[in-house]
Amino acid sequence: MGRRSIIIGVLAACLIAFSSVAFAWIIPEATIVSVGPAYNAIRVFVKGAPLTGTVQFYLSPNRENEQLAVLLTALSLEKTVWMKTAADTPGSYVTVVYINE
Repeated sequence: MGRRSIIIGVLAACLIAFSSVAFAWIIPEATIVSVGPAYNAIRVFVKGAPLTGTVQFYLSPNRENEQLAVLLTALSLEKTVWMKTAADTPGSYVTVVYINE
């Protein structure tokens, strides 16, 4: 019974540890489709590999103003952006965004 309890405990710990791990999307040349307020957050719709179609993300609440400025500048200059998200799911937060050359 002791060995079985240890194995079950280790498996449970692994499930807990890895269940919350999300892999980020890195989008090297994201095209901004639209950006603007939605309810209590700013959202952006982008497309580009590795995404399939147009995908919605939210700007990080603690970097919202800076990210919005970068996105609006890129949109007005018709530039693509390099973007990293918090998770590999639509609707996750944008963590990093840069204007490409």
